[in-house]
Amino acid sequence: CVCVLCFGSVFDYYTHSHIINAYPPALSAAEGRVSISDIYTSCLRKLFSFYIVNVFLVSIVAGAIFDKLNEFTSISSVFTLLGQSIPTTGTFFTNYIMIRSLAVFPLRLLRIGPLIVTAIKKKWLSKTHREIAATENPGPLEFDLALPVDILMVLLGFTYSTVAPIVVPFVVIYFGLGFITYAYLVMYVNVPIVEGGGVSWPTMFNLAMLGIFVAELALIAIVAIKQAIGPAIFLLPLLLGTLYFWSHLHTVCVCVFLALEIAVLLYSFIIKHTHTHT
Repeated sequence: CVCVLCFGSVFDYYTHSHIINAYPPALSAAEGRVSISDIYTSCLRKLFSFYIVNVFLVSIVAGAIFDKLNEFTSISSVFTLLGQSIPTTGTFFTNYIMIRSLAVFPLRLLRIGPLIVTAIKKKWLSKTHREIAATENPGPLEFDLALPVDILMVLLGFTYSTVAPIVVPFVVIYFGLGFITYAYLVMYVNVPIVEGGGVSWPTMFNLAMLGIFVAELALIAIVAIKQAIGPAIFLLPLLLGTLYFWSHLHTVCVCVFLALEIAVLLYSFIIKHTHTHT
């Protein structure tokens, strides 16, 4: 069973890396986006939309509805079964996060695929010194392909932290191994080709806040569907507080629309100016 899960994770990793992930950059370039940073940001949005629908929503719907089609008697029973079945998908997502942590990150460090491709190119395709240097160049770290999965893990962690708390340690392991892996790749392997100054940070923040909002909404829906109206009402301020914080940054704080480095300088200036006048 472990071998099957590992093989499935490896197959999923290479499939997404070489097939599915090839379409968003091409679509973003076809949209007329010129800068590499703009293409990265567009890919980030497209891939996160794909993951939240294909992995999160489809898995919940499949686990909640397709296994109990014979128990549907009315519309209300659909929502009742949905609320009862969503917690059962916690085991699936725990295994999903565990396998991605223990199988995908070691593969990123081993870089077996690029190693094989580089050896083949150097043996038969690369003839000149310039071609050999281009073959040995590992290229940039494609964060636009990696960050959507990380934000999906934020969504899964918040969603199942109360329904299936066993998922929390694996989320911590995922981000711990991810920090070590990406830090090593950034410092010693990959060569950046663009310096965006944090221009993709607003998109990352909005997608992370969307994940937190969806997780809170799912928790309230589960509690309400299970006819616990009181706890659902008490959870509404949490949802409203998240919406207020999110909208406050968009309407009041201009830093959310700027690159991270510029936003930090501008925010520091605003705070200093406010303190001097008060």
